[in-house]
Amino acid sequence: MRHILFSLLLMMALPFAMQGQNNDQLFKEVQEQLYLKDKATKVAFTSTVYDPDGEVLGSTTGTFILQGESFRLEYAPIVAVYQNALLAYHDSENQTLTFSHPSEEELLQINPLYFLKSKAKGFKTESLPESKTMQLLRFTPPNEDMNIRNLVVGFERSDKSVREVKILATDGTIFLLKVNAQQYIPLKEKSFFVLKQSAYPKSEFVDLR
Repeated sequence: MRHILFSLLLMMALPFAMQGQNNDQLFKEVQEQLYLKDKATKVAFTSTVYDPDGEVLGSTTGTFILQGESFRLEYAPIVAVYQNALLAYHDSENQTLTFSHPSEEELLQINPLYFLKSKAKGFKTESLPESKTMQLLRFTPPNEDMNIRNLVVGFERSDKSVREVKILATDGTIFLLKVNAQQYIPLKEKSFFVLKQSAYPKSEFVDLR
């Protein structure tokens, strides 16, 4: 009887284990199409923030340049770069240049696509019912310390290219990033992901490191 019970438990657990493996493989495919070893990826996007009632709080368009562990973000009035755990961003409207060492949560909010490269440890990955045009993966943080309930990535079935990323905050606010276009470009020099204080002599320097 003990052997029969063990076999039944194993049979029940197997589909869940297989689902986890399938989700991990799916995530790997999504990640690999966005981050190539011999190319950088340029992504044009629109990001919109909604309040818990669905009202639009703000919207902006911009571009990401993704390259390994580095990225560059540009949208008016911000230019931000991240490399070697250092985030630097220039605000031309307020004339400030800020340096900081962001947390994983801050990075996720600044660039949700970087999450697909670094994927914070411990996040639970699960597939959701497919929409008419996309497959969906939901990532849930391992604890309640983060101000994020979950993050849902939508991507094309055919080539696994990312179409949108939706972040649901604990207060009900929704941040939605939609990919308008994606292309592979030649690798950039390391200096492309650096902002020097000397380049912004009229800006106030803020060091949060």
